[in-house]
Amino acid sequence: MASTTIAGPQTDEREQIELLLQAERRSLELIVGGARLGDILTDLCNAIDAQDPGLMCAVMLVDPNGTHLRAAAGPRIPAEWTQLITPLPIGPDVGACGAAAHRREPVIVADIANDPLFADFRDQALRHGLRAAWSMPLVSKTHQVLGTFGMYYREPRAPTARDMAWAERAAQLAVIAIESERAQAALQQPLADITPLLSWRYGRSRSFPGRAQASSKFACGATTASIAGSWSASNRCWMIRVE
Repeated sequence: MASTTIAGPQTDEREQIELLLQAERRSLELIVGGARLGDILTDLCNAIDAQDPGLMCAVMLVDPNGTHLRAAAGPRIPAEWTQLITPLPIGPDVGACGAAAHRREPVIVADIANDPLFADFRDQALRHGLRAAWSMPLVSKTHQVLGTFGMYYREPRAPTARDMAWAERAAQLAVIAIESERAQAALQQPLADITPLLSWRYGRSRSFPGRAQASSKFACGATTASIAGSWSASNRCWMIRVE
């Protein structure tokens, strides 16, 4: 077979590309299947981590107030380190991730021991075996910073062009997962607001029709949900089901 004549480095590169493509497919399948965001991001980190035994990936998300990052996934990251940097302030000189979120551009720290971005927690990072850190900002289609995709290494090193390509693709997948989860939450919230109102309106009268229509406006257009109701004798109220 032709593959037996391929040199070792080429074989490794082709295998890694195939593994990355498999990771992309799996991430998209999880997103389409409605998996939890934390599970999708953890699976993505595991897939990228598998490329190098010295690599540790992590995803951090911007908190609601927009001033800090909080850990969302990082299966290989030491738990003590995660606790130490959570929440992480967003700022121009706050590690690789805090700086990436602030600058809205990739931040490369090739040697944590000698980089001023880690001045405030250099000793802790080195104690946990972290020697290099690269971070990609996660930016939405509307140019909102959603978080960061970070890559830590156990030895000082700068990324190759291939490393950056993988990091960028992983960051893109993370953005897709985050935006998908938020879009689903935005669709569900108005329906969640409707349900208790219908339950209160029809709970005493028993006159709730078998089916009703509820329509809510969204930024992306209008959506209509079918709401079915059935009387609960034990609870003496109508049980609402959104379909």
